[in-house]
Amino acid sequence: MRAREMKPGLKYLYPKEGVLAWVDNMVIPKGSKNPANAKAFIAFLSQPENAAMTQNFLKHQSPIKGVEPFLDAGLKDAPELHIPEGTKVVFSQTCGEGAIRLADRLWTNLMR
Repeated sequence: MRAREMKPGLKYLYPKEGVLAWVDNMVIPKGSKNPANAKAFIAFLSQPENAAMTQNFLKHQSPIKGVEPFLDAGLKDAPELHIPEGTKVVFSQTCGEGAIRLADRLWTNLMR
C-alpha cells in the first residue's frame, strides 16, 4: 500500500497461480495465570472499533464484522486487502510435529 500511495500509477495484481494466505490467532496458553483477563482482552480486541484500529495500524484485513465504519478511507477499497472472487487462495502449511515441540520447549523455557 505504501508503494501505491507513493506512486498512484502502480496497480496491484493477483497472480493467476493464486495467492498465499495465513491466519493470525489469539489464544490463551494452557496454564495461563489469568485466563479471565486474557479472555477479556480478546473480547476487547474483537469489538469492531478496536479491531478497526488494529487494521488501520497494521494495514491487514480483519475477520471482525462491523469494522467498515471505523476504517481509514484508504483501506475500505484497498486492492491489497480485497482478494477478487475466484482467486485461488492457498494457506501456508502448518509446522511439522518436531517444529511444534521445539517451539513449545523454547516458549516454555522463555516463560520461566
